[in-house]
Amino acid sequence: MKTLVIVCAGDNSLHPSWLPGRGFDLWVSYFGDQDGRYRPDADVYQQRKGFKFPTIHELVQHRRAEIEAYDFIALPDDDLAWTAEKFHQAFELMQQYNLDVAHPGITGAGTDFKHLLAQPGSVGRLVNFVEIRTPLFSRAALAKVLWTFGESQSGWGIDILWSAKYPEHRMAVLDQVPVSHARPPRRGELHQNLQKAGGNALQELRAVLARHHLPLTLHCQEKGVLQPATHDPAG
Repeated sequence: MKTLVIVCAGDNSLHPSWLPGRGFDLWVSYFGDQDGRYRPDADVYQQRKGFKFPTIHELVQHRRAEIEAYDFIALPDDDLAWTAEKFHQAFELMQQYNLDVAHPGITGAGTDFKHLLAQPGSVGRLVNFVEIRTPLFSRAALAKVLWTFGESQSGWGIDILWSAKYPEHRMAVLDQVPVSHARPPRRGELHQNLQKAGGNALQELRAVLARHHLPLTLHCQEKGVLQPATHDPAG
């Protein structure tokens, strides 16, 4: 299994703490002002101003042939308090349970969605929604949803598209590999940059849903505990 982590990193990025013992490739898009910062960490490195999902959209579009080498791809926020072993465990769970999309269970005050909170004693739960902070995708699922990454600067609303447009995807919360975030929601550097640029995440959310004729109300549902499936998400 070949795996990849893509991070849009600011000056306070925690991704260096993920690297000891890593078994995944790392692509870093640095949006700060220090030339070459984090270059030694990365298998692919770029320095580019911009927001997380539009940046990843452009990067993956330009490197589609390379993406084809990976079975699973994680797109974590840069404030993730995690380890290389946790990434490995998450990718292993995706492979074991044939998942298309996943998100680690969240601890603390890191989410507005109660069903994403980690449940002690659980391996994971099938759900109909995961959020944009730390999604993991199979190669095939990423190829399907990639177009959504350009739908809003903030990313707000695109996770609803992942659920609404691709209900066939096996989607899960991975309780066995809980994650915490060093910053509360909407307090990171990218969100601050959005505000400085005059952006409004809530307005973007409403605009995304309006363009795709989707309701503002999202009914988040658990669909049962993880069970093996027969299809191959990385195919």
